[in-house]
Amino acid sequence: MVAAYPYRIFLDDDRKQTVRIDSDGRLVLGSSDASLEFRLVTPCITAIRGKKLEGMCRARFSNDFEGTFSLNGIQLQDEQTHTEKALFVKNFSDQNIPRDKMPYVLRAFSSRDDWRLARGTSDSAIGPKSRGVYLELRGNFSGTVTIGGISARGTGGS
Repeated sequence: MVAAYPYRIFLDDDRKQTVRIDSDGRLVLGSSDASLEFRLVTPCITAIRGKKLEGMCRARFSNDFEGTFSLNGIQLQDEQTHTEKALFVKNFSDQNIPRDKMPYVLRAFSSRDDWRLARGTSDSAIGPKSRGVYLELRGNFSGTVTIGGISARGTGGS
C-alpha cells in the first residue's frame, strides 16, 4: 500500500507499477503490466446517510493505455467482517456535464484536453445502518492515468 494523502493506493507489484505527483500536483498512476491491479481508495464518508451517493472523477489516459479503469462506489456494511456492497461501477467516457453542475474540484478540466469523466449515482439512499461509503478507482492496465480530481457527495433522497 502507498499513501498519497488522503488516498490509500494498493499496488500488486511496486516494481512494475508507479505512483507520482506531476508538476501540476496531479496524481499519476503508471503500470507496465496490464495483468496487475491498481486500487485507489478515498476516505470513508459517513455524512450522507439518507441520501444517494454520487461520485465523479476526471482522468486522462496516455496514448499507450491498454486495459480497464473504473470509478466504483462502495458501501461498508459491517466494519468487523469488512462486508462491502458495490453501489455502482462506471467506466470513463467522454460524457459532458454542464460546468455549473460539476463539483468545483472538477471544473478546471475540459473534455477538449482529453480529460474523461466517470460519474455514478447509487440507485437508492444510503441507509441509517451503513458504516459509511467510499469511492475507489480500480483497474488493470498498462500505460499511465492522470487523476484530475475525485468528488463524492450526497444527492437527493430515496
